Amino acid sequence: MATNPIPLNVPLPDILEEVDGEYRVKGHRISLFHIVSSYNERWIGPHGMVFHYPTLSLYEIEKVFEFYHANEAAVNDFARRYRAELTRIEAATPRGPSRAELLARMDERTRARFLAADPG
Repeated sequence: MATNPIPLNVPLPDILEEVDGEYRVKGHRISLFHIVSSYNERWIGPHGMVFHYPTLSLYEIEKVFEFYHANEAAVNDFARRYRAELTRIEAATPRGPSRAELLARMDERTRARFLAADPG
């Protein structure tokens, strides 16, 4: 998302840093969006997050949750805009072949190789 960063209109706590337009847990690639969306969409709480994101400590997760709860409206607005941007990017991205198309191509190539190898 570095090409079009979504602003978060509140000061970041010490546990988060901005890296390439992402708000990440310091020293990790896991973002505020990952944690907030896991909490809001999958109902994963801080103790469950330790298993969902094993590189984060419970302390780090709890600090992110403290920030989230203290700034819930701003963070939810950020997450909503972030999700909209992801949806926009996904819609603009050309689709590759379907599984069925790939299997048909593989069958066609296998048949062509078999026929090329068959001397009779």
